[in-house]
Amino acid sequence: MPTETQRNEIFDNEGVPYWVFVDKDEKFVQLTVTTAHRNLPVGLARYWIRSPEEIELDDIYIFDETFKPEPLWLAIVRWVFCCPQCPQNYQRKGIGTSLLEFIIQHTKKGGASYITGFIASEKTDTGVLVRWYEGLGFEVDTSYNLPRLRLNLKK
Repeated sequence: MPTETQRNEIFDNEGVPYWVFVDKDEKFVQLTVTTAHRNLPVGLARYWIRSPEEIELDDIYIFDETFKPEPLWLAIVRWVFCCPQCPQNYQRKGIGTSLLEFIIQHTKKGGASYITGFIASEKTDTGVLVRWYEGLGFEVDTSYNLPRLRLNLKK
């Protein structure tokens, strides 16, 4: 079955808009977050459609360093005038929260009953992620090596 793509808008804590491109097929959905003004990728999320009722989060990540590709002439001007291109950190701006809220609403509209998943992160403290998911309504079971997530969408 061919992939279906949709474009949606989310906002960070300061009201800055970002695009969310949703690429979907029968069993898998990938969401790519870009800046609305320059279409620069800043994050992604993926989930599996396990059944009409169950969505399993696979990954959600907001980039901590992003450079905009630029033409050679601009790179030369930057070098001549000692104006290096600085990476921008998109974490801790509320983009991940807006993205997860978008996923919750998107899957709810699609008729899903619950979202499941695991917390597995190399960069972020697991306790921080547990509190983040709980703050968004997820039940988190920490009795496993990888904490398990579950959100009932029918409540």
